[in-house]
Amino acid sequence: MISIDLGREFAHGEYGVRHIEKNGVQSYSMCLLPTKFFAGEGLYKKFIDIKLDYLYHKVVRKSGKPDIIYAHYLWNMDRGLFLKQKYHIPLVGIEHWSEIGYDEIKPMIKRHAQRIYPQVDGLITVSHSLQKKIEERFGIQSDVVFNTIHDSVRMLANERKDNGIVQFITVGTLLPVKGYDNLITAFANCHLPHDKWELTIVGEGAEAHALRDLIARYNIGDNIHLAGKKDKAEVVELLNRSDVFISSSHLETFGVAALEAICCGVPVLATDSGGPREFITESNGRICKDELESLQAGIEYMFAHYRDFDKKRMSEDAVNTFSSTAIARQLEAIFGKYV
Repeated sequence: MISIDLGREFAHGEYGVRHIEKNGVQSYSMCLLPTKFFAGEGLYKKFIDIKLDYLYHKVVRKSGKPDIIYAHYLWNMDRGLFLKQKYHIPLVGIEHWSEIGYDEIKPMIKRHAQRIYPQVDGLITVSHSLQKKIEERFGIQSDVVFNTIHDSVRMLANERKDNGIVQFITVGTLLPVKGYDNLITAFANCHLPHDKWELTIVGEGAEAHALRDLIARYNIGDNIHLAGKKDKAEVVELLNRSDVFISSSHLETFGVAALEAICCGVPVLATDSGGPREFITESNGRICKDELESLQAGIEYMFAHYRDFDKKRMSEDAVNTFSSTAIARQLEAIFGKYV
């Protein structure tokens, strides 16, 4: 199998093809010039195809002709179509791009989706809500395979110290779609003892300055902390020190950060944003409406009842369902239909 996941980042000094082998997986990466260096999208597409074809031949010389192409996101499916048509290899795409899940899709994205999706041999979506939207909008059926959780995301022994302060946490890019302004406002309006709760917001993004101003306006800087970006190990450690995870998003195609919290034994409060409905149950959290008052009520409920959840059981159930081994078996079954 060859998996395609192209980005559009340009890093000075990183030229040529880089090859990495990790856990038996061969990975090739290539630095590409950004679109501003090209006169038009058509010319850029030809450039990408030439570079991809060069990279494909390096893979074939090393590992032989692949049986299947696996492409992440709509744009990479387009690149996969180039290889599929030139070398007659079946193409399976997986869609987990939040843009496709919006109520209003940009016309340019819609046109490309109408062209690309019908040409892939198989399509995978990461939630039933995204599956439904793609079928309704484009008439394309797909198999649902949930995102997997890294093996390092687990409960750690004796990480949480009960000091009488309920520790809330959320993790994500600081963008409007994440609803962090609503989350801060909801906490400001909650009827909670001021010295009995804290919220840590992990992530970076364009909204950071506005969120700091909002925290200052409500005078809750002692309670809400913007922790910045953290690596995976740091996030796992923070989750294991927390009591409640909150997802305040307006839209989630799945909700990996919330699921990671459950794998660490942390109950989740999530707004009804689509993806989290796939894994949040009465035993591991609650779902509230994507409205300020509902979010506020959910926070107050979790503050009072977070100890009612069986942390060990929720972690074990999530790991058994979303481990890399479990998800790999599902993917193998789907790939087998096209080889």
